Amino acid sequence: MSAPIAIIINNTKKQEMDASFGLAGIDIIKEVNRIPAAEIVLTDNKQDAERFPISNSGFFDPGQCIEIKLRYADGNELEKTVFKGIVLRHHIKGGPQGTLLTVELKDPAFKLTTTRKSAVYLNKTDTEIVSDIVKEARNDEKKNGIVPATIAAPNITAGIKLYQHKEIVRYYCTDWDFMLSRTDSNGLLTITEDGEISVTEMPDFNLPQKHTFELGVAPPVFDFEMETNFKQQYGTVQSTAWDIKTQKIIMPKKARDFKIRQAKKLDPESISNAVGGYGYELRQSGEAEEKELQAWADAKMAKSRMAMVRGRIKTTGNAAYKVGDIIKIARVSDMFDEKTMISGVRHTVSPETGWQTHVQFGLSPHWFSRNEDIADTPAAGLLPPVNGLQIAVVDKFEINDQYRVKVRVPVLGDEPVWARLGQADAGDKRGVFLRPEPGDEVILGFFNDDPRQPVILGSLYSAGKHKIPGDFTVDKDNTTKGLVTKNGVKLHIDEKKGACTVT
Repeated sequence: MSAPIAIIINNTKKQEMDASFGLAGIDIIKEVNRIPAAEIVLTDNKQDAERFPISNSGFFDPGQCIEIKLRYADGNELEKTVFKGIVLRHHIKGGPQGTLLTVELKDPAFKLTTTRKSAVYLNKTDTEIVSDIVKEARNDEKKNGIVPATIAAPNITAGIKLYQHKEIVRYYCTDWDFMLSRTDSNGLLTITEDGEISVTEMPDFNLPQKHTFELGVAPPVFDFEMETNFKQQYGTVQSTAWDIKTQKIIMPKKARDFKIRQAKKLDPESISNAVGGYGYELRQSGEAEEKELQAWADAKMAKSRMAMVRGRIKTTGNAAYKVGDIIKIARVSDMFDEKTMISGVRHTVSPETGWQTHVQFGLSPHWFSRNEDIADTPAAGLLPPVNGLQIAVVDKFEINDQYRVKVRVPVLGDEPVWARLGQADAGDKRGVFLRPEPGDEVILGFFNDDPRQPVILGSLYSAGKHKIPGDFTVDKDNTTKGLVTKNGVKLHIDEKKGACTVT
């Protein structure tokens, strides 16, 4: 194969890169459920009066829209676009061997990852929510003078049938993270290509493959790495949630089996039994629609099956390989010879190796929502957070203009802190008012996990120091209710007698 020719265009300035710019390498990565990225490395080491001429040219200034096209010098085919993105990082380094300029680019969809937002969506499906989010991002570009928009209209595969949420809440997360969390939980794939975000179903392996990789047959396989991993294989998957109407666990929804075209030696059900994965249960302690539970279970099963065989193949450079394409592997091993899906594509260009394409297949079994940076930093990152509830003891009485109560938190030492007082009902000149006494043991929660923002959630009885009032009993009938103040004023309810007395 002849040497590759790279054509790099600044679409912002409508200008092609000067041929004198020394291209040292290109690295492009596209992967399902991820933002495509690229890196361009150039030699910028002229030693004349103008230092760093490429860096100073403005061609790769941050924010510029760059397009990368590739072709072979002796080929009859025209160059193909392999990447479009925005310059985010402009890095130079130098030494005795000269200087290098490294330019990092991201697909325009990167704009969906920059800002955290909150929202409430009513009577919409998840794909409708994705469409709304992408359309809003396009409108934001236009409002800020970016015309034409770099983010394309959303591409939702026709025929996807999802349930409609009566209400779904989005709390302080990026557009991208919310979209991916929702599509992933429905077993859908999100594929981004040159600013266009596509949402599609898991592959149908009954369809013909677009590419075949067969050892010893063109296209050549330079090297490869493949594995079968049975840790996440399950015979069945089912999901459950709480039904607030019946006050019972909803009857588990069993996942439909996801049909892959596994190699001869791989039978998911027998393998799952062999490794102890007889069944996997997804639990939601809150309520959930039955259709949502079904989609959740189906998604987990599909991800499990798609994770059974994973790997990569390195071959000659070719822009035809696309994320989501069905491929077939042949003449490798009875463990791997079958159809699979391209989950990632990497194009590398260098003077030493020319243009090579790495094809990745298989999916991660883990949910997208496991990524650490989806949720905001606890306590807003203002200080180290406090985890969970804490025990506190009410300190001596002091007046506070916000009705706060001074408490001592054992794990904080002897210095008391002020805590807000929670009540069953509180409003303007009305509500329940029960202020704890000094020495009472109370439960503290913390707003946004901020240790400076404690709130008293309730008080605790104990067998030793804080016993229940004498006129009350603890028994299986649980018929004694009431209220007793420290001076003995009582509201006593006896459900057996049907009596309520105040003394």
